[in-house]
Amino acid sequence: MEFLIVLALIAAVSADLKPLSKEQADEVRHAWDKVKSNEVEILYEIFKAHPDIQNKFPQFAGKDLDSIKNNSDFGTHATRIVSFITEIMSLGGSPFVASY
Repeated sequence: MEFLIVLALIAAVSADLKPLSKEQADEVRHAWDKVKSNEVEILYEIFKAHPDIQNKFPQFAGKDLDSIKNNSDFGTHATRIVSFITEIMSLGGSPFVASY
């Protein structure tokens, strides 16, 4: 559930396409830090809410989500995605990101 709050916050901040202030970026990072250790749950909830995304990954396409949730391939993939998102979060509020 906290993950969905983080996504809502990101969507709300990015909806008007303004760069994040340092304070906003800190808030997003703080919220993300609370949920980022739940990699499998994050990917599970994304796939559950958006099956079309699951179908874009050949190793998971058409498979029952509950049956693959505890699969090591699913866990590895979830960790990669969350690590990538964490890397992006670390850039939020920096002059490089804010100057697009």
